[in-house]
Amino acid sequence: MYERNHNLIPVIDPEDYELTLVPDRSNEDSEVTLYLEDLKKMPSHMVVSAIACAGNRRDQLKKEYEKVQGIKWRCGAIGNALYKGVPLRYLFIEKLGLKEQDLKGKHLVATSYDGDFQGKQYQISIPIEEALRSENEVILAYEMNGEDLPAEHGYPVRLIVPGYIGVRNAKWVQSLTISDEEANSVVQRRDYKIVKA
Repeated sequence: MYERNHNLIPVIDPEDYELTLVPDRSNEDSEVTLYLEDLKKMPSHMVVSAIACAGNRRDQLKKEYEKVQGIKWRCGAIGNALYKGVPLRYLFIEKLGLKEQDLKGKHLVATSYDGDFQGKQYQISIPIEEALRSENEVILAYEMNGEDLPAEHGYPVRLIVPGYIGVRNAKWVQSLTISDEEANSVVQRRDYKIVKA
């Protein structure tokens, strides 16, 4: 399994781990805090997912698109594993009681515990409709191949989004927020995209 992280790996004591669900940014009272043991008591789902780094074959892309940023990777940063965790559909629809029709057009923003040298936390997003579609099998995983997630793969909890590039499978998830806009981060809005003029 390849390892690729944007920032230093955070050291998180499982006893201190907290996950905040934010269904409504404008209402602090809507926030729900969960702990690792809470997640492990919820209905779980297992999914085999191949995660590929978006940097694969970047050296070839640079020949066609001058503005592609990043190290000139060739190929090989792909890993396949069996993950176990809580379906996002359960968290937002069953646990929080949100209605799918009220979430159309919104985004799920995942903020992680790791941060860069300027103190900005890693943050990505995916359309909430993709996260809630049961056939997409999006989960908050706490196990990989029958064991706790290794630290370098997101311990204690990471987002698994089958079919999306690795950068959207956020590790060390601290909060999940429903937002009207996609994440306002460099890795979401600038990097990992080719914008044609």
